[in-house]
Amino acid sequence: MRPSKDILSAARSFLDHAEALLSSGPGADDLDGMAAWISEMNAAFARLAQLAGECEAVYARLVQHELSTIEDEDLKKIKHSSTLTELWVRGKYPEAYATVSKMERMARVFTEVLQNSRTLLASYRQEREFDLRTQVKQH
Repeated sequence: MRPSKDILSAARSFLDHAEALLSSGPGADDLDGMAAWISEMNAAFARLAQLAGECEAVYARLVQHELSTIEDEDLKKIKHSSTLTELWVRGKYPEAYATVSKMERMARVFTEVLQNSRTLLASYRQEREFDLRTQVKQH
């Protein structure tokens, strides 16, 4: 198992790559470029899923560690509130929490972008096929 810092660092690096990939999409009328970009997005989405799982595991271990080391007096203040407990841990490990949150949001963005891109690509292909059939019938 990789150290937690390495996992979080890899996730942050991936997020930078994912943002660049999202902004590098081809024009909607470039069918071949769109198909290649969707393929690249699918590969990145698979990597995102793997890293997101690893980040969640890291964060869960940090939560477990923090709860096992918290002072009794502090534990009494937060132990009956999952919200306070979560906020406590977020405050102790803000970078880990931020990375996990960004991975979750990026997964939602990828899902939306890929669905829309596939729909757009399919629509353009249908339109192109219709145009080709129409041209053949006219000649």
